[in-house]
Amino acid sequence: MKKLILINGDLATGKSHFAIIVRDYFNLPLFTKDEYKEEFANHYEYDTYEKNHKLSVMALDEIVNRFKEIAPTGNDLILEANFHENYLKILSDLADTYGYSILNINLVGDPDILFKRYMNRIVNENRHPVHTVNKLDEIEKFRKYTLDRRNEKMYGKVLEIDANNFSYQTDEKILKQIEDFLDK
Repeated sequence: MKKLILINGDLATGKSHFAIIVRDYFNLPLFTKDEYKEEFANHYEYDTYEKNHKLSVMALDEIVNRFKEIAPTGNDLILEANFHENYLKILSDLADTYGYSILNINLVGDPDILFKRYMNRIVNENRHPVHTVNKLDEIEKFRKYTLDRRNEKMYGKVLEIDANNFSYQTDEKILKQIEDFLDK
């Protein structure tokens, strides 16, 4: 059966970096929300939360479109974003249509740890400016967003990973679980 790996989860858990590790380890195509959002930001305004959010939606729609294009070929692939239930449902329905099984790798962490990491990224890391326009620059807003997202339904097999630190990114047991999913 064809395989779709979704790398999903809380903000500031290292999803994008882990997606690259998984891509390189298993030699699979990877599409990420950030790559599309940053490209769109080079062509559209994003100076307000509403405009920025629109770019996020456009990026997620583009990820869905890439899956629609690749799914008929039967190739395994990886999609990475902080997917919400509506997009997970769309991807799940497409996976069913094209005969894909899903592994949803859900990275989670303590909201207080993740908030510090998130704010550090905004202030100290050389990230694309599109990632600095947000409504989550207060701990209570960040915590609520994080905990609300965790209540959303996930589809496929779910592998939840503690991302309070980045040791999971080199954990051979986790890579073995992914390999087992791909080999079934």
